[in-house]
Amino acid sequence: MKKLLKKIVVFLATAVLAVSCFSFIGSAEGTTIALSKKSLAPGETLTVTVTLSSAQAMYAAEFSLNYDPAVLQYNSGDASSGGAGLVKVASAASGETRKSFSISFTAIAAGNSSLSVSAAKYASDTEVDISGASASVSVVNAALSDNANLKSLRISGGALSPQFNANTTAYTATVPFSVTQCKVYATAAESNAKVDVSGSYNIPVGVTQRVVTVTAPSGAQKAYTITITRLAENAAESTDSSASESTPENSNAAEIDGKSYTVMSDLTGITIPKGFNTSSAVYNGNNVASIKDENGEYEIYYMKSADSEEPTLFTFNSDDNKFVPLKYMYVGDSLCIFAEPESGTPEGYYTTTASINGFTVKCFAMAEQTMSDFYIVRCYRDGSYKYYRYDSKEGTLQREPDFKVEKTASVEAGGNLAERFSKISTTGKVIITCVVIAVLAVIALIVLFAVKLIKEHGNINPSEGQDDEAFDSIIAGSSFSFTPDEENEDSDGKENDK
Repeated sequence: MKKLLKKIVVFLATAVLAVSCFSFIGSAEGTTIALSKKSLAPGETLTVTVTLSSAQAMYAAEFSLNYDPAVLQYNSGDASSGGAGLVKVASAASGETRKSFSISFTAIAAGNSSLSVSAAKYASDTEVDISGASASVSVVNAALSDNANLKSLRISGGALSPQFNANTTAYTATVPFSVTQCKVYATAAESNAKVDVSGSYNIPVGVTQRVVTVTAPSGAQKAYTITITRLAENAAESTDSSASESTPENSNAAEIDGKSYTVMSDLTGITIPKGFNTSSAVYNGNNVASIKDENGEYEIYYMKSADSEEPTLFTFNSDDNKFVPLKYMYVGDSLCIFAEPESGTPEGYYTTTASINGFTVKCFAMAEQTMSDFYIVRCYRDGSYKYYRYDSKEGTLQREPDFKVEKTASVEAGGNLAERFSKISTTGKVIITCVVIAVLAVIALIVLFAVKLIKEHGNINPSEGQDDEAFDSIIAGSSFSFTPDEENEDSDGKENDK
């Protein structure tokens, strides 16, 4: 009996060890980028720190760092060489799982440069590729003029109201039905400034808007909006005085969650995010300024409250005619707008919310406790939706190009057992299968042990040495047969009473 119990214990220990072999330990592998400053002037030095993290000991590491050579100039770095937009880093390591490299640049011209890691890998028992990270830096030349004013503005076929003033950014004009084209003539006050006029000079009956955007040499922008009304045939032209009298006082005011705001109609001095252009809209009958991204996904309004000089960003919900606060974060000169993540929960994560840049953002968190400071968020940036990793300790946001939402972690209540099992993740299927096998093995052992006891009490002389019996005899001795009573073979199926 003692030998039997020992064998049962050994078998169960072996089963537990086999199940444990299917456990998967997740480790965070990849790269991160840290910048000594996000904005600098020409001539200033930028230090870029790239950190490689691995799941196992590194004995060699290498990667490439891409940058814009028109904005930055490579100086030197740890185990690095390069130039002309590419720095290569290759270094021996001493078995650590985390290693950082510092690379020095000098800003040489105004502009924006993306810094991205590519071809990152390390050597352990084998060569392992890891994902790269990216960041961006702005170089601003304070010596360049930020004058984004117009020197003159007029249109063909009509007159502007009020009269042009460089500090006035909203104008109206009414033209008769006979005027089918309206050209805009605009001259910048700064000779090196750029002037763009949106829209077509062909005007339909009704209201048409033209926006004149002036971009100063420093990058500062200012938008002038002209609202042109072409009258219907035989319609009487209204006077400018009546139009001005119909405009309500403080028509830019808005009440949001019990707080008073004013929708800005002039974006002078405000840096327009990358991928957005200045535009305009009509709110309460008054022209207000806005910005639109190039794909038309978002139109954003700048609003000021009485207790803050810094504008707050809002979108406008046309369904209920209400402004909605925009949840966003700046990364360099790009605007990252937090969006709802895709439905489903990826393996190794759970859905939660996090406080990011003062906003409550729905996101994914890693189930692994060592990664509790990191969240995966979905953002709209530079014209597309991407996933980013947010470091709550450092307050940084970095792209996660390899992150995907695989809708396999949740199981619907409906459907048969096979359908529900098919929706479980691969790791979950393996674990469940191993548990089922282990349970069946334990049940089989219990049955065999019970059969053994029955045979010992019924057919075996107690004086026989039970402890010396081989384990294989337990299985051999477990066979038994059932013989029906010949006289009752044709009975109604009741069991034999013998």
